[in-house]
Amino acid sequence: MFGVQAVEGQTAEVVVRGVRLPIVATSLEYTTIDLTGCPEAGLGDEVTLMGGDAGISIEDWAGCFGVSPLEMLCSIGGRMPSVVVE
Repeated sequence: MFGVQAVEGQTAEVVVRGVRLPIVATSLEYTTIDLTGCPEAGLGDEVTLMGGDAGISIEDWAGCFGVSPLEMLCSIGGRMPSVVVE
């Protein structure tokens, strides 16, 4: 997951297989998710950062990182694929 910014002491979540899971670490190229709460998760599973059935809004993410929703959207790297679902 490219472009996810890290802020020490903040906790953001993602959704894997319908389960909200915490992000535990980020680096320049990778984001590490604690999969303890979803033992059936596997390699290649889709990870939802926000929107969809995830129930995680851009406001939720922005709050985790202490920025405005607009700043959060602008901080997502161009290499991260995005899908708009209407």
